[in-house]
Amino acid sequence: MSMLFVYSSVDNYLKENGKLGFLITEIVFKSKGAGQGFRRFQIGNREKMKILKVNDMVQLKPFENASNKTTMFTLKKGAQTEYPIPYIKWSKKQSGSIENDMELCKLRNQTRREKLIAFPIGNEKTSPWITINQKKKKIISKIIGKSKYRAYIGARASPYGIYWIKILQKLHDNNFLVENLPEYGKTKIQKVQSVLEPEFVYPMLRGADIKKWKANPIFNVLIVQDPKTKKGYNEKWFKVKYPKTYVYLKQFENILRNDANFKKYFDPHKDAFYSMYNIREETFSRYKVAWKRMSNEISSVVIDEESDKTIIPLDTISFIPFNEKREAHYFCAVFNSSLINETIVSFSSAGRGFGTPKILQYVRIPKFNPKSNIHNELAILSKKAHTLAKKKRSDELDKIQNQIDILTQELYNII
Repeated sequence: MSMLFVYSSVDNYLKENGKLGFLITEIVFKSKGAGQGFRRFQIGNREKMKILKVNDMVQLKPFENASNKTTMFTLKKGAQTEYPIPYIKWSKKQSGSIENDMELCKLRNQTRREKLIAFPIGNEKTSPWITINQKKKKIISKIIGKSKYRAYIGARASPYGIYWIKILQKLHDNNFLVENLPEYGKTKIQKVQSVLEPEFVYPMLRGADIKKWKANPIFNVLIVQDPKTKKGYNEKWFKVKYPKTYVYLKQFENILRNDANFKKYFDPHKDAFYSMYNIREETFSRYKVAWKRMSNEISSVVIDEESDKTIIPLDTISFIPFNEKREAHYFCAVFNSSLINETIVSFSSAGRGFGTPKILQYVRIPKFNPKSNIHNELAILSKKAHTLAKKKRSDELDKIQNQIDILTQELYNII
């Protein structure tokens, strides 16, 4: 609505060469989808709009009791936008909130204003903006590009209150006594205890379970989806082969059939009522590099299967599957480097869309070369970092991070 309002205001109320100042969310400059249309800066095939300057006040949070991402821009009607655009990033000198009625002169004394530039990250002018210091433009240009790796969103086990489970006890016949976790979902679901066959019970990983170099799965998830057909397992076969799990799911059939994902992606007349979304063969790969989708910085970890059960990343996570452990650690080291994090922060808006799989369309991470000394050294350092993170040895971990940052600069030929 805010994007439409800007265009309508320019079209109806602004004269030729007139100027408009407007407050709007930062997302319109750094998102795909509707944001791309907004960044045409042209009303149909008629008047063009020139963005003159942007003030980024996201860190200031100027609106009381609101967590929106405030930016202010000025534009001129009847001229074409030219890049780079002056982009002023405001930040607080000290922690604490900014008073809503503070005068501008006082606000200036309590804030910093960093002069950056903004320009499209891709080849098209409607691509998301990258906002960086002018001096770092040459450095960032060596990293920007499409990655050789493809990322995926984790499994959508919805409703949570049915598929998220806690193992209470392993029984003598190897089955599990479990309890569902309705308190983690919005759908009202009865809490029950049930016995399930172990075949479809997996440890699960949420975004909240990930820290840099470290993953700590707490709960388990029930996955009853065939990763090849991307549908729930055949119902006739399932209820005969795994009756306990089937009985557990059957008591929630009405809720499962009314789930938004089931209605959108499956045929209620053909597909099993427990069909799940976003589960594929890659979900079960032995090695994965996973990171939070909703964050303000990159914190990735190698998921290394040490048991016979695959750890399932959920949909609050982005991940890349790997066949080889060394390659996974190489990627994780590069991805966790300060250089890559700074690059992603420069074009991806913090929050829900920060770490989506699409960020790899703009970050050129070279394919692993087993003959490269730098690649192998990065893989070794990642393994050490994971070990140190488990042992909570932060001082030694900082030294490893510094070594990774230096090698990553060598990787991109940055001196």
